[in-house]
Amino acid sequence: MEAPELQSGERAFRPAKTLRQKNGFSPGPNLAHYTVPLYYSLMYFPPQSLRTFFVTSGTASHRAVLQSERMASLLMNCLFENRQKERFLLHEFVIMPDHFHALITPAAPVPLEKAMQFIKGGFSYRAGKELNVSFAIWQPGFTDHRIRDLQDYEHHRSYIQQNPVTARLVNAPELFPYSSAFPGTAIDPAPPWLKPAPSQAFSRGA
Repeated sequence: MEAPELQSGERAFRPAKTLRQKNGFSPGPNLAHYTVPLYYSLMYFPPQSLRTFFVTSGTASHRAVLQSERMASLLMNCLFENRQKERFLLHEFVIMPDHFHALITPAAPVPLEKAMQFIKGGFSYRAGKELNVSFAIWQPGFTDHRIRDLQDYEHHRSYIQQNPVTARLVNAPELFPYSSAFPGTAIDPAPPWLKPAPSQAFSRGA
């Protein structure tokens, strides 16, 4: 999977915890308890009915509108807000200048399309209301990949965390403030219902 071409945003992305705290929320562990009921309720569903996805959505005309501190912080706030409302589990994410990636597990009654509508539509509404944004933010639609097993999950998790490094925005994943790799960010653990790839399971059992 190749990293998209992006313009450098080193000056716009300042890796300081205070950036996120002053924009309306703290990234610390106090958020962690919100999705515990959802996490454990999903344990009672058959594994084949649970859906974890790697999702990507880009901005209209690939404009770097998410490069600004206010826009990136607001999108991250929207991700956490929807997680808090138990609409999906949020396993990993990164907000790049012109797109975002995430690993999510929608709640059982929430279709993936609806989960993405909560994120993108909610962000557009709040950006207009809170930041006076009057232009179209998103490209129509989104891309998704259903995670097959633990190996697939770890591949996409690594891709998300390394995205800012590949784009030369930072030198290490943990330095990028708009990512789940940033220290103190509260996210949900890997889904326990994901199994090792068949080859991995066979080699361990040999």
